[in-house]
Amino acid sequence: MLYARKTITINKQNKRAHLQEARTLHRARHGHVVKLIMTYFYEREQDIRFAIIMERADGNLDAYLTGKVSRKKTRNLSRWFGCLIGVVAYIHGLGIRHRDIKPSNILIKDEQVLLADFGISKMGLGKTMPTTIPALPRARTQSYCAPEVDCGSTRGRSADIFSLGAVFLEMLI
Repeated sequence: MLYARKTITINKQNKRAHLQEARTLHRARHGHVVKLIMTYFYEREQDIRFAIIMERADGNLDAYLTGKVSRKKTRNLSRWFGCLIGVVAYIHGLGIRHRDIKPSNILIKDEQVLLADFGISKMGLGKTMPTTIPALPRARTQSYCAPEVDCGSTRGRSADIFSLGAVFLEMLI
């Protein structure tokens, strides 16, 4: 079986912050969330590397929509709408905000969609989460961010839903 590895160069001060993505993936076990296999740290000369081993996908939605990956069945698009709505509702129910939903963070494996890259996601406590938090400058993708996030205001579940809607619009065009 083949796996994918995401490697991030970190420093000792922000090591804890980079464990966030692994914790989020571990909590979010769902048929449409990329599966976390394992994580590990290793040191190289003057830096620390953090590696996340995940299931391997065939490509991402961005490559699929731009024709870089073969579009086997266009009917998948309508089925994927329901899958993506379901997985976003699921992570929100766990108290997780993805905060960067876009086609390149939606993987395709065996004609199924998988939500991936929880690198800037935030978790609430237990089953609840605040509806908004201040937006981080540059921690967003302009084309998919909600207007309030673009203005530097707040970000919450509604921003994820806006981003998902922007992805759906791109899938339809």
